[in-house]
Amino acid sequence: MTRSTEAFIGSKWLCIILVIYASTWTLSESIPNSNAAKISEVFRWKYIEFDYPSKSERQEAIDNGDFIPGRSLLIDVDVYYGSRGQKVFIGMPRMQGGHPATIATVTNKTTADGNPIVKPYPSWDWHKNLNDCPTNRIVSVFRVKVDECGRLWILDTGSRNDSYICPAQILAFDLKTDTLLYRYEIPSNQYEPRSVFVVPVVDVRDKQCKDTIVYVSDCQGFAIIVYNPSLGVSWKVGDKTMYPYPSSGTYEIQGKNTAILFEC
Repeated sequence: MTRSTEAFIGSKWLCIILVIYASTWTLSESIPNSNAAKISEVFRWKYIEFDYPSKSERQEAIDNGDFIPGRSLLIDVDVYYGSRGQKVFIGMPRMQGGHPATIATVTNKTTADGNPIVKPYPSWDWHKNLNDCPTNRIVSVFRVKVDECGRLWILDTGSRNDSYICPAQILAFDLKTDTLLYRYEIPSNQYEPRSVFVVPVVDVRDKQCKDTIVYVSDCQGFAIIVYNPSLGVSWKVGDKTMYPYPSSGTYEIQGKNTAILFEC
């Protein structure tokens, strides 16, 4: 693992901790009486286990290094509430090797010790043979977004192990049929080798779900990519106000100071 990868992984975990802290603070501030709302546990993982077609395929993935049990890190979740029940999506970026899939749904299966088993979305095929950069691929995903139109928006960084192996892309699936609606590769002149695409923000502007704009944050390129699915075009927006304030980039956790000069 390179030093830049170690720093990136550490900084992303710091960002996650800060988001959790901020969310908890907001909840406690907005609910004066602790009895006014109760949070119940839905899922709990000690490690991520994948729904392999067979035990032999799972073992083969372990033997060749495609699956390192305990390596996958769950950092995002979103839920689709459909007429046939709900689908829970989780995002697991490939910041290191040993991740067999980067986005999955939670199944009703569990391991012997109670870990919910997850199934790669939309299928295993989308997560294999990535070195060949196939058309139907998902390389690495931090966060996903389910919109009010029943569409799942996936922001695929195209990066694995701290380097790009495929172009970054935006995908959208119809969650009623699990079919692909949009596929858009972000032009290479709109991002840099250091760019890290993390968050897709989806703005649905009409009830027919035809007028939609997707905003993509570039954490280390200090820019926003704006994508119009109807026109099939995107453009980059950058400004000095998108750069971090150095004086606000130092965080202390358990007595250790860490400098983070990007936020998403």
